[in-house]
Amino acid sequence: MHPQLSAHHPQHSVGFGSDSPIEAVDSQESMMQAIRSSYPGGHVGKVFDQTMSLDRAAEAYAAMGMREAHKVLLRP
Repeated sequence: MHPQLSAHHPQHSVGFGSDSPIEAVDSQESMMQAIRSSYPGGHVGKVFDQTMSLDRAAEAYAAMGMREAHKVLLRP
């Protein structure tokens, strides 16, 4: 672990785990991988906050543009 991070998190200075892994696939398997990649007490950052069908892509982009959604996952 980087020395400056060790100073802030001395209990996690062994070099295993991440402060905040990102889950960006929107599946249970990827969420579990992100959780297992975090050190105890860390947190997982979830990228997608909404899911819409591909035929609603224009609506999804509008929602992100108006800041009603951070990231929208488009599914077929």
